[in-house]
Amino acid sequence: MSKARLVITAVVLADRPVAQVARDDQVARSWIYELLARYHEHGEAYRTCDTHDASAPTPSPRPGT
Repeated sequence: MSKARLVITAVVLADRPVAQVARDDQVARSWIYELLARYHEHGEAYRTCDTHDASAPTPSPRPGT
């Protein structure tokens, strides 16, 4: 489970205060609020910015480089 999903689960499902989760997991409260906004906008299927789509093609190198 990713740290983002763990944090969202703690705040949303376990109903823990953001400040407590931030302190216990050593993350910034602002990051948690960012995750919560994304979660509320996209629901269960939210994705964090640091998630990479493995099926996305890698750009081809430009000729001459």
